[in-house]
Amino acid sequence: NRLDLLRIKGDLLTKLGAYEPAADLYEDIIEERDIPWAYLSLGKIRHLQGDYDEALEVFDGMVKENPLNVAAYDELAKVYEALDEPSKAQATLNKGVVKSPKSLVRQRKLAQLAHRNGDLDTAKSAYEQAIRIGKHSCYRQPDDYNGLAKTLIESGKPDDAIRVAEDLCQEYRDDPEASMVAAVTEGMAHAANGNKEAADDSLQQALQLFDENPRGPSNDIAL
Repeated sequence: NRLDLLRIKGDLLTKLGAYEPAADLYEDIIEERDIPWAYLSLGKIRHLQGDYDEALEVFDGMVKENPLNVAAYDELAKVYEALDEPSKAQATLNKGVVKSPKSLVRQRKLAQLAHRNGDLDTAKSAYEQAIRIGKHSCYRQPDDYNGLAKTLIESGKPDDAIRVAEDLCQEYRDDPEASMVAAVTEGMAHAANGNKEAADDSLQQALQLFDENPRGPSNDIAL
């Protein structure tokens, strides 16, 4: 169990912020055996240290060595984000999604990146996949519906966004946070339609729910 114990030790060193000792440990393991998780962990350490070039080299080498290592695509995309190269981050993450499309978290991240990059078609598709995959997942979030609604509104389809809010209420019955997200989503759609009265009603509903549960929503929804 030596390698398992070394892996645990490396994780603990990382959590303690002892990055260089952790990196030394992973480099020693790599020198001894060519183990993917050691490379992945070493790349994460270099990312945490702000050594993006080194992290890029590690993760890029991993995907070239084994194109099916989807975790390496995830980490490589994070490095591109840190380097302020969102288009490369999206392209990298899209490769990971193609190879492993059933990951809710990966689909959500792709949707967020694509939305930020103005690629509304990809964002819509990825949010829809995240919602579909998440129906029976512990990782599902009401915010995915709001993200989908935003892409629809920006695509000139506010009525479709209202239907998304209705689906959200149906899926998350008796969930005050989801009700707040739905109210915010409906409000955005009504505002996009120029229906000020309905938008005001949605806003008041959202504010009331927020007063009742101020710690419930994500930062994005709260804002």
